[in-house]
Amino acid sequence: PDLLQRLELKGIPVISDRQGELLQRPVVKVLMAVLHLVAYPKSKFAAVSFVRSPILGLTDGQIHDIFTNHKIVEDWWSILHDNTPSKRAQNLVQHLSSLAKKGAIHQVLDAVLDHSDLLITYPDDTSRQNAELWCGLVYNIGTEYGHEPTEIYSHLKSLQGLANKGPQAITIPSGG
Repeated sequence: PDLLQRLELKGIPVISDRQGELLQRPVVKVLMAVLHLVAYPKSKFAAVSFVRSPILGLTDGQIHDIFTNHKIVEDWWSILHDNTPSKRAQNLVQHLSSLAKKGAIHQVLDAVLDHSDLLITYPDDTSRQNAELWCGLVYNIGTEYGHEPTEIYSHLKSLQGLANKGPQAITIPSGG
């Protein structure tokens, strides 16, 4: 993957049909952080993982201030909303929180992909395809387990434990 990135930076179009473990891809790790917070809104670890992502773009100092001032919280979504510095990020957190409380996990993921800086941070075609593949996996797991975020998250964590025997990141070259 490093070689592919270096070639892309030099303007040389490259693609690999196999990128390794899907659940270890950077864009997927961020989406997993979102799912973790949706599934466990009381989890400080889930909240930290979410705010460290490019979705909110908080600095280390801002992250430290939020989590130092709030030890035990019933719902991190409201704390994150109140402590997110930009109006755009506050609106996004409010929207995600509203969807999460309705149990609309797939709409949460769509909103993250459509309205956050995630795909600006990971703009390559491979990351977009990895995100789509992961969202499809989430949907399929949800279909089997009732679209319950905790069940989906738990199942994905068990798939992570399979390492290279788990879901693979497969890229299909785009036409051009």
